[in-house]
Amino acid sequence: MSVHADGDPWDACGFQAKVTNPDGSRTLTVTATGLVQLWDSDNREVSRLLWNDERGGASGYPNGRALLVGNLGVAIVHSNQIIVFDLSDGRVLSKTIADAMTLDEFRIATSGRLFVAIKTRDWSRAIREIVLPSGEVREVPGTNGWTQLVSLSGQSGESPQD
Repeated sequence: MSVHADGDPWDACGFQAKVTNPDGSRTLTVTATGLVQLWDSDNREVSRLLWNDERGGASGYPNGRALLVGNLGVAIVHSNQIIVFDLSDGRVLSKTIADAMTLDEFRIATSGRLFVAIKTRDWSRAIREIVLPSGEVREVPGTNGWTQLVSLSGQSGESPQD
């Protein structure tokens, strides 16, 4: 399967999230239906995973996100379902349902750690770390109630594309 359309083929396909690595060899996309795809530089599909709502998932509110961290692709489906891909061969390394209603803003620290602002099950706000490549979501001490990501432990970060 390939992406073909007039104009910007990615926009024409209705993706909620799309990110491409710097050399253009891999693109990770997420749709509202829970379809996550990894593409090569010729717009050929390398990997595909359809993750519909499952027990423990969020309500199905479409909020797909995609980002790249080193040689890993991280996709968020239905607000709290995390998929981690190996970009080199497209293998799915992990599928995790976060104990949160939504995973919102992301920040990659200079150490390669991935932080995310969340809304907990009671809708309060907190910061969590997504441990890579396992996809485990763990608490970051002292960050409950935070509304946005800031420099953590003196580490600067950058917001990824989504």
